[in-house]
Amino acid sequence: MTNIPRDGYVHLLHSSLAASDQQLQSLRELLNEKEQARADRIRIERPRRQFIVARAMLRCLLGRYIDQPAKDVHLTFGQRGKPSLADTQLHFNLSHSHERVIYAFTQHNEIGVDIEQLRDKVRYEDLAKRYFSPGEVQSLMALPDHERHRGFFRCWTRKEAIIKAKGTGLSLPLNQFEVAFAPGQVPALLRTDWDPTEAAQWWHYNLNLDDHYAGALAVRGEPVQIESFQIDVKICVG
Repeated sequence: MTNIPRDGYVHLLHSSLAASDQQLQSLRELLNEKEQARADRIRIERPRRQFIVARAMLRCLLGRYIDQPAKDVHLTFGQRGKPSLADTQLHFNLSHSHERVIYAFTQHNEIGVDIEQLRDKVRYEDLAKRYFSPGEVQSLMALPDHERHRGFFRCWTRKEAIIKAKGTGLSLPLNQFEVAFAPGQVPALLRTDWDPTEAAQWWHYNLNLDDHYAGALAVRGEPVQIESFQIDVKICVG
């Protein structure tokens, strides 16, 4: 796992965000001054701890791939905040929800990953009507009642994976493109409002997580093989 993924492969790394106070302090020391200051501005303890763990582990993993100390890894950020590495063909993305984080790494191709905890108190029908395309809303409402909750999160994560890969954030309205998410459908970007050729440029993958999460991976270019690993904070701080 310390070798950069081979061409045509994605490394998908799963981890808990749990860390002891001692581990948290060691992870914080892997952050640069700006990241430490950003963490200090997060007043609520749980999201502050999650930010420290997720960002420090990202630095640690990138350092392993490019053979640099974690604190020396130089991250650059796009206009919408997407992190990247200069002078390398390694592309990456991460997503965390509740106490879980997933990192995705590949060569050459833009990549986006998204996971969401399946929260019960989500007004998913209202959110779908606000953010999904008309076709997606129709597909969601066509599902049996007991399938709609999970169907909403399948659709949401597949859409989020696309905008995270593109690095646009929500400046790209979610209702301007459409994904396949009904049970039995192959995950796919079906169409976009801005370019009739773009849908064919992307490959979507469903992440097989436990019953409490939905997840999706989007990669531009050719199909990829996924190599999945389970890790934890000990990989970075012992």
